[in-house]
Amino acid sequence: MTKTAQEWLMSLKDEHRDLARSNMFADLSNCSYSSLEEALYYSCRWSMSPQGEDFWCEIHDQILAEAYFDAPQQTDESCKASAMERMATQEDYEELENIAPPTEPNFGTEQALPTDAAERKTYPIYSGFINYFPHAIARVAHLSYKGNQQHHPDKPLHWDMDKSSDELDALMRHVIDGDWEQVAWRSLANLERKLTNKCTYEK
Repeated sequence: MTKTAQEWLMSLKDEHRDLARSNMFADLSNCSYSSLEEALYYSCRWSMSPQGEDFWCEIHDQILAEAYFDAPQQTDESCKASAMERMATQEDYEELENIAPPTEPNFGTEQALPTDAAERKTYPIYSGFINYFPHAIARVAHLSYKGNQQHHPDKPLHWDMDKSSDELDALMRHVIDGDWEQVAWRSLANLERKLTNKCTYEK
């Protein structure tokens, strides 16, 4: 079942509904999504919201774990207090960020390519991947850019692997909806997780 982002966000708790809608990207409000967590993840601006990214990550994770509607209600006062606390610590955070340069994402201890010279030649990345799927690769790269602009517009392009890790479930929902760029992205994401021992599925 698909609904617009507006329709999905209306099912949030009373104290979150208007907050989420006020943080929506205007051009995505009528986009269709197959679940509440997808609508919240893709249509709302988390990092630029007064509540902060951690606030929305916690709600998103509760929805994924099917624990959101069983969690204690938050009052407007607690939401405001949480936002004020984040604003108070933002200056300290930025100072630390300037001191410590950002580290590159660690996708596992295994090397992506073998070290043996002869075996490395059996991985023709340019001729066997870039040349095979140039249009598809361009669309997947653009999807990564759009996702980063939504959730981390103030940070360099990167994949936050702690968020939205249900790759296969999301992939199947996109298959049903016919969103083939998202299907390709989720397929690659699941393969990367499998190869680096970060897969959330047992099989």
